[in-house]
Amino acid sequence: TALPYPRRLKSKGPGKDNLPFDEQFNYSKQAGFTGDTLAGVAVAFTKTISASSGVEAQWYNVLPIAAVEIAKKKLGVTSKAPEFKRYEDVSKLYQEPGKVTEDILSKGDADAINDVTAQKELGLIAASARGKPFALQQKEKQARSGVAGAAAAAAAAFSEKLPTASFGEIFQRAIGTLKGDAKSNVLDINELLAYKIPKVESGRAGQWASDLEFGRQTLAGMNPCMLSALKQMPEAIGSAIGPQHVDEYLKELDPKKRGLQQLITSAAAGDKPQLFMIDYWILNAFWAEHSGPKNRTEHVGRALFYLQQDSNGHDIGLLPLAIELAHRGTIDGSKGAVYSRQELCKDKREVLWRVAKAVFRSVDSGFHQLVSHWLRCHACMEPFFIAMRRNISIMHPVAKLMIPHFRYTLNINCNARSALINENGTIESGFTPGPYAIRLSAAAYKFWRFTHQALPTELASRGILKEDGTPWLDDYPYAQDGLELWDAYIKYFTNYLKLYYKGDADVVEDPELQAWWTEVKTQAHVDVMNVVKEDLMRAGKDKDTAAKEAEKEVWGFNGGIPNVDKLAWILATLAWTASGHHAAVNFGQYDYSALMLNVSSMVRRPIPKPDDKNDPAYKALVEKSSDAQEAEILTYLSDFTSTLKVMTTVKLLSSHADDEHTLDEPNAMITDKAAVALNQQFINRMKAMEMKFINRNRDPKNWTRVKGKTEALEYTLLYPSSKPGVTMRGVPYSVSI
Repeated sequence: TALPYPRRLKSKGPGKDNLPFDEQFNYSKQAGFTGDTLAGVAVAFTKTISASSGVEAQWYNVLPIAAVEIAKKKLGVTSKAPEFKRYEDVSKLYQEPGKVTEDILSKGDADAINDVTAQKELGLIAASARGKPFALQQKEKQARSGVAGAAAAAAAAFSEKLPTASFGEIFQRAIGTLKGDAKSNVLDINELLAYKIPKVESGRAGQWASDLEFGRQTLAGMNPCMLSALKQMPEAIGSAIGPQHVDEYLKELDPKKRGLQQLITSAAAGDKPQLFMIDYWILNAFWAEHSGPKNRTEHVGRALFYLQQDSNGHDIGLLPLAIELAHRGTIDGSKGAVYSRQELCKDKREVLWRVAKAVFRSVDSGFHQLVSHWLRCHACMEPFFIAMRRNISIMHPVAKLMIPHFRYTLNINCNARSALINENGTIESGFTPGPYAIRLSAAAYKFWRFTHQALPTELASRGILKEDGTPWLDDYPYAQDGLELWDAYIKYFTNYLKLYYKGDADVVEDPELQAWWTEVKTQAHVDVMNVVKEDLMRAGKDKDTAAKEAEKEVWGFNGGIPNVDKLAWILATLAWTASGHHAAVNFGQYDYSALMLNVSSMVRRPIPKPDDKNDPAYKALVEKSSDAQEAEILTYLSDFTSTLKVMTTVKLLSSHADDEHTLDEPNAMITDKAAVALNQQFINRMKAMEMKFINRNRDPKNWTRVKGKTEALEYTLLYPSSKPGVTMRGVPYSVSI
C-alpha cells in the first residue's frame, strides 16, 4: 500500500488564496508579526543584516537568517559556519532577565522597519476597503532598495489611498490617530529578535542535564503523551534491555529491592506500574531505502524509566534506567546498543550516558514535531473540518458548536506547507530525518486511530489509568489537567446537544450530520482504514469482514452516529485534540526546545557503542574533560545555524496572537439563549479549573510542577487563559498556530 496522507510537498503547495475568505486570517492575525506584516518588512530587514542574497523575503526565512547573523554578533564571530565550543556559548544567545542589552539593530534601522510595519497595518485597512490585496500593492511599489526605500514605498502606497482634503479635516485627523495607534502598537523589531532565557533554564541553570529532569519532561514537558506502563519483559517487544542492565540500580531505588522481572510481574497482576517505556523504533521505517541525510545521523531508540516513591508510597520522581539506541551501523533488527546508567555512571564513561540522553531527547523531538504535533493536531484534524463545511450548514447547532475549534486551521496548515514541512523547509533543514521527515509522519499515520485521540482512551491504551479512570501516577500534569478539560467538554457538549436532539432517533435521522460522518470515514480518513483492512485480509479475513473490523478498529464503532452520547464523544474528541492536546504539545516549544542543550533538533554524529573502547569517537568522549569534553559533546548536537533557525521558529510557533480565542472566552457563534447559558457555564468552569491547576502547582506533593522548587517547573500549558506572546500557557479553541 502506498503511504497515505500526509505527503511531502516538493513545492510550497497551494497558497491561501485557494481558501474560502472566512477561513483566512482576519486583520489582527494577518497584521501580526507572524502574518504578512513581517513579510512586508522582509526586504528591508534582510538588506539591513546583509543576508539577503538568494533568499526570498518571507517571515519564515527572514527571521532564521536574522537570528544567525545576530548570534554571530553576540558571540563575536565572523565565520560563515561558527561552532559552539562550550555550553556557555549557547547561553550567550539569551537575554538575561532585567539586564539591558545592546539593541540588535541601530535605532535608525529599527525605526525604519517599524515604520514599514505600521504603514503595512494601515495599508491592510485601506486595501480591504478598496478590494485590492495590499501585498500586491506593496510589491508594485517596492522598486527602490534599502531600508529607507522600502519604508518610503510602503508610505507611498498608503498615502495614495488617503482621501482628498474634501473629505474633511475630521477624517484626516482620524487617519492621523490611526497612524499613531498603528505605530504605538507595533512590536519593535529589536524586541522581536531578543530571546529570553527559556523557562527550562531560567532560575534552574543546568537542571536540564539531570536524570530527574529527563524523567520529569516525559510527564510535563512538550511531548508528554508517549510514556507507557511496562507489563511485559522488554525482550517481548524486541528490546535488548534486560535485568543485567538495570537490576543493580533498581534494587538501590526500590524499597522492596525488586528487580526488572518482579516489578513487571507485579504490574501485570494489576498492581501500580512502576516501570515505564518510550519506544521510537518505528523511525527506522525507511533506512533500507536510503543512506540517510547528509551531515546528520538518524537514530532509533527506547528508554526505560522507574517511578520512584518515598517511604509513604508517594511518587517523588521518574528516573531513566537504560536507553537503547541504534543507527545504521549498530542496529540489529529490533535491537540496539544499551546504555545502562548503572554501568556507565560508575566511571569516566558517564559522559556516554549524557550523550545517550541527548540523542534520545533529539529522537523524541523529531517524533514530537512529526507525529504528536503535526500529524495528530494539524494534518488529521483538517479533513474533519473540510467534510463539515461540505455537509453541514453554518446554521446547524453542531456547526455553531464546533467551527471555533477549527478557526484558522486551514490557513495555518497552508502556511506550514509553504515553509515548515515542505522540501527544504524548517523541519527538513533543522531536524535529523531531513527529507524523510514527512514520510515518517505518513508511516505513523498508519497507526492513527480516532478512538485513541480521545484522552481517556489514549491514556488507557498506554496503561496509565486505573479501573476508575484516574491516573496511576500521583503527579502526571498532562493526564490530570487534561482529564479535567475532557470531563468539562463531555458534560458541556452532552447538555448542549440535548437542547437540539430530543432523543437518539433525532441524531440517526439528521441527514447533514450523518453525511458529514460518512464522508469523514469514506473519504477524509479512508487511507488508514484501507491499510488496516489490507493487513486483516493478509491475515486471512475475507474482504467484507476485514472492512467491518477495520472500521471498528479505527473509529470504535461501525456505521453512522447512533446516539447523542456517541456524538458528544466524537465532538469532544475533536475539541480536545484541537485545543488541549495541541496546547500541551505546542505552546511549550520555546521554553523547552529553544535551549539546544535540553533538546537538540539534530544529531550530527553516530553515538559510539558503550563498550567499544577502540572506537576513536569513544576515546574522544571518555578521555576528555571539562571544556574539551563539552566541545566534543556539542559536535553530536545541532550545529550553529540549525540551532538558531529552530530557536527562532519555535519562538514564533509558541506565540499567542493578539486575537487568540481561548477557552475562557465565549463562543460567539452560539446565540440561542439556553445554549448561551451553557456556554457561560463552560467558561465559568474553565476559570475555576485554572485556579485548581494553579493550586496544584503550589502543592509540594506534586514533584513535577510545584512552584519554587528548582527540580520542578510549574505546569501551565493547560491553563485556559493567556495574554498574547510567548507565555507557556493558554488553550485556544483551535489549531491556529
